[in-house]
Amino acid sequence: MLTDVTFDLPVELDRKYEKSSTIRNNIMRIEDLYQFITEQPVWPTWAEEINKDEEIRAIGSTLGIEGAVLTEKEISQAFIKADTKETLTKMEAESINSREARRFILQWAKDNPKGVIDESLIRQIHTLTTRDIDYVANEPGEYRNFEATIGYPRRKTILKTKSQIANKMKEFIDWLSGDHAGQPTEEPFIRAVMSHYYITEIHPFGDGNGRVARAVEALILYKYGGMNEYCFYGLPNYCYRERNRYIAELGKIYQTGNATDFVYFCSKGFIEILLFLRNRIGERLSKLVYMDFVHQLRREKKITKRHAQFLDFLVEKGVIGLRELLDTPLFRPRISELTKRRYVKTLSAKNLIRVVKPDNKDTLIFPKIDILRQIRFKIK
Repeated sequence: MLTDVTFDLPVELDRKYEKSSTIRNNIMRIEDLYQFITEQPVWPTWAEEINKDEEIRAIGSTLGIEGAVLTEKEISQAFIKADTKETLTKMEAESINSREARRFILQWAKDNPKGVIDESLIRQIHTLTTRDIDYVANEPGEYRNFEATIGYPRRKTILKTKSQIANKMKEFIDWLSGDHAGQPTEEPFIRAVMSHYYITEIHPFGDGNGRVARAVEALILYKYGGMNEYCFYGLPNYCYRERNRYIAELGKIYQTGNATDFVYFCSKGFIEILLFLRNRIGERLSKLVYMDFVHQLRREKKITKRHAQFLDFLVEKGVIGLRELLDTPLFRPRISELTKRRYVKTLSAKNLIRVVKPDNKDTLIFPKIDILRQIRFKIK
C-alpha cells in the first residue's frame, strides 16, 4: 500500500495477459492503427462531423465517469443553450466547461509547439473545468487544503494539505518534463496514462480532479503522441463503458505500487477506440465507393435514375424500417407505396440492398455495402 506519491512506479511492458498480449504489443498496435487512420482520405465535411461527434462522446464519457450522465442529444442541446445564453443546469454547465477545456488544450498545443506542460497550465485547465459551478470546497485553479476521500472503496488521500500538494505537483511537473529515455514512459501513450494516474492520486483540487486528469492525458497524447483531433480525447469513452474496472484498476495501483495493469487496461481500451474510428472512416469510404458503383450501374442502364436516388437516400440513412420508408416522400412528385415496394424488390434482386424481417418487428432495409467485397473478388 502506497504511503506517498512517487514517480518511479513500475510498468512491465512484457507482462503477458490474454492471448499473450502485452503492453509493448498494444503500443505497436496503437501506432499501426493510428497510422492507418491518418493515411485514409477524409473529406473536410467528414472530419468536421467526426470531430463534433467525438467531442460530444468524450464529454459525455468524462462526465459520466463521475456520475453526471447526459445523453449525446442532451449535450448537443446544452451547446445550443450556451451559445444562445440560456440558463443551464449544473450538468449542462459541466458539459460546456468540458467543451471549453477540450478546445483550450487543442488551441494551446497548436499555439505553443515548443511549450511545456506546467502547473499554471494544469490550474488553468481546472479553472475552465469547474468555473461558475458551485462545488463544495472547490476554488477553480486553486489547490485544496483539506483531506479528501477518493476511489472505490473510499479512502483518504495520501496528501492532506495545500503545501504538500504544491510540492508534489512540482515533482510531477519535473517528472513529466524530465528525461524518459530508456523508460516505459518514453512512449508518449504510457506517459499520458501515468500522468492521468498521478493527477488522480495527488488529487490536487477540491473537485474535478478526474476530468482534469483525463484532459491532461489527452493533451499529452495530442502534443507528444501526435494523435489528431478526433483520436486524442477518445480514451474516456472506453473508461466510461468499463467504469467499474477503470476505478478498480486505478485503486489497484494504490494497493500494489505497480501500474502495469492500469496501463494495459488503457492500452487495450485505446485500441478499441482507434478500431471504432478506423471502422467509421472505412464505412464512409465504402459508402462513397458503393455510390460510385451505383452510378456506374445507372450509366450502364442497369438501374434507373430513381433507383440511384433511392440508394443514395438509403446510404445516408444507413437503415430504415419499411413502415418509415412507405411514409417518407422520397421524391417529388411523391411516389406511391406500391412503387416503393417495387423498388425494394428490384434492388434486392440486384443484390444492392438487404431486406431483413426480424420476428414480430418491422422489416429493415439496408444498403448492401458488402457487395464491394464480392466485386473485388471477381476482379481478382
